Amino acid sequence: MTRVALYDSTAMVKGLHSAAAATAKKHDPETELADIKEANAARMAQRHEELKSMHASMQGTAVTSGQEENGRDRELAMAVPHRAPWNWEEMDFDDDSQGGLSLQDWQDLDLQAVAVMGAQKFVQQRPILISVWVVGLLIASLAGGLPVDSASQEAYVMMRNHSEAIDSVEITRALQELRRNEVTYGAVRGFWSCNETCVRARDSVNMAKAELVQASNRRDQALSEARREVGIWSPVGVQDVRNSFWSAWSSGKDFAARLSWWDAVFMTVGRDEPFQQVILRMVMKYTLNLTLGLVSCFCYFMYSLYSLIVSYGASFMSGLAFFLLALVAGLSVLSAYLGAMYGVVGTGYMMYMKQAAIKQAIEGGSQTKHAELQDRHAHGRSKVRCPV
Repeated sequence: MTRVALYDSTAMVKGLHSAAAATAKKHDPETELADIKEANAARMAQRHEELKSMHASMQGTAVTSGQEENGRDRELAMAVPHRAPWNWEEMDFDDDSQGGLSLQDWQDLDLQAVAVMGAQKFVQQRPILISVWVVGLLIASLAGGLPVDSASQEAYVMMRNHSEAIDSVEITRALQELRRNEVTYGAVRGFWSCNETCVRARDSVNMAKAELVQASNRRDQALSEARREVGIWSPVGVQDVRNSFWSAWSSGKDFAARLSWWDAVFMTVGRDEPFQQVILRMVMKYTLNLTLGLVSCFCYFMYSLYSLIVSYGASFMSGLAFFLLALVAGLSVLSAYLGAMYGVVGTGYMMYMKQAAIKQAIEGGSQTKHAELQDRHAHGRSKVRCPV
């Protein structure tokens, strides 16, 4: 017990000594000054880091705002309407908003190399699409249909002749009767009312129309029976599809010609606009009109193709397969024609722009040389002194 009490007293004394030493160190002026200096240095370093980060963020905001301001300026400059030159020969080829390429780029442009490089790049990037396109062209040019037996061919010919007889006899007679009744009805019809004679004439017109519809239905039924004897995959079916395609194609070209004629009638031509530019504008308008006409008539052809497949009595899978093959073949022909047309028009445009750039370069060079000669002449005369 005595030892335990001794140890406790010793520990208590040591604790009192350490507390006294800590209190003395705390009240030491030099120690307090060093602590204050360390705290101030840490606070200043922290403040310096905050200022650096704030400065960096302000610089980034300034750059971003400067870029946004430049972007707004560019958008405003693009939004401001500029007078488009009537004459392409007045275009500044160094301005990207007009020429797109610099004057030297247009002079050094190799059209053949550009065309070959563009074709190679297109083929390399789209091998599956090109393969389908080639297959479609082969189908459109070489497909002749599957052969049919002689019995089916004879049945088709006989029923086709029957449908043509209905067309030439019954439908012709029904059309003549309808026109005669329409003339009679137009003569006796009143403006506000219709008497008994007018009512009888109107009934005759309606009966003639019904007879014409019945004759057309008999003709279509006979033709459908004839087509079912051979099928849509036969040479007859393939030839009917070809005839429908080229008929729609001709309608599209006629539509483009009519639309281009009206465009030419109402087209405005500038006073200083050159003749070759007017021709090029007309060609581009016809190209767009032809594209619209061919695409719209191709859609109509696909609808008529569905009607043909139903008329030939093909099953669902057989008709779907034929429809897809005809779609690929038609799209291949259409894309080949439009691609060649746009290629020719684009080549002509680039040739014209190249010639205009070369002409501008020649005129610019001659004007520069003329200005240099005038400057030299004026400078030489300024050095001449009077001999008197």
